[in-house]
Amino acid sequence: MGNMRKFGLTDSTRGHPIGIPAVPVYRIVERDGEFYSATPDLPDEPYAEFEDEFYLRGLFDLEIADSDELIAFLRRYGQLSYPGRGWADLREWDPAAEVWAPLMLTHTRQRVEERIAQLVSTRELPSFTTWTFRELYHLDEARIRISRIRNMARAVVYLDDVIDAAELKTMWEAGLDAAPSDKDEARKYVADSLSAALSTLHPSVSLLGEVVRRRESTLYAALAVQLYNDMVDGVQFRKCPRCSRLFVRHRGRTGGLQPQRRGGAGAVRFCSKQCTDANASRELRRRRSARKLAHAGLMPQAIGEQMGEPVESVLEWLEGV
Repeated sequence: MGNMRKFGLTDSTRGHPIGIPAVPVYRIVERDGEFYSATPDLPDEPYAEFEDEFYLRGLFDLEIADSDELIAFLRRYGQLSYPGRGWADLREWDPAAEVWAPLMLTHTRQRVEERIAQLVSTRELPSFTTWTFRELYHLDEARIRISRIRNMARAVVYLDDVIDAAELKTMWEAGLDAAPSDKDEARKYVADSLSAALSTLHPSVSLLGEVVRRRESTLYAALAVQLYNDMVDGVQFRKCPRCSRLFVRHRGRTGGLQPQRRGGAGAVRFCSKQCTDANASRELRRRRSARKLAHAGLMPQAIGEQMGEPVESVLEWLEGV
């Protein structure tokens, strides 16, 4: 079971991380409002490069309602979905039953199919273009998957007791799924959605010396692998007390992510050097204010009431005065 036990889950790899697939960057050829066309840059299209913990950092920083920002993201990091897979990565984890996600997907698919039919009628696309073999996408196809990965991460952080059910509901993005109301619902949600996202990955073999091309690898699957690996590695998820970012590793001065430290003075509390420095500056200001009030004759209890801080913090600030 590995370290999945702490989330109340088990996994098929017996707690072993799996390799993150290479994600080809599809070229955005043409854009028409919320529709866009994308093709791989053959024969040697580039592969996306993204850092560890990207599913918590880069993905959470993205404003998906901004179409221009979302297009720029896709140009840099690759497709969230692959047409030959349909909605397989969003199904409930019961392939035999083919349980589809809710109505939002049906509406998105209908819009794409209508647009494809229009382009075929004007000969802007060949007549054999179909839903599963196509170059035309709608930005909602990316938005759906980005929201789901972010919600998966939130549910996992909730299962790790970093946030409570009320915080989870506040953070939850509306769309495919309602926010889980308790741990049992959260476990089922993670099991279903993460398993579906990982189901598109499969091993392959090739002739010795032949270039292995994995065109069906998607950013959605790669980000699901990042989340999965952090779960089986038993990392401690955290919420930054300064900016409320969910994170695992501290981002240092140079921008790199630093390994976790557990316990003691070196334990990670803040998501980045910027938040660490900002908190240190705030603490220094609060300490000076508390000492100034103490010199004016106020007792610790009165200082705490005036500053809106617990008396324990005030006593710490006044230590040595």
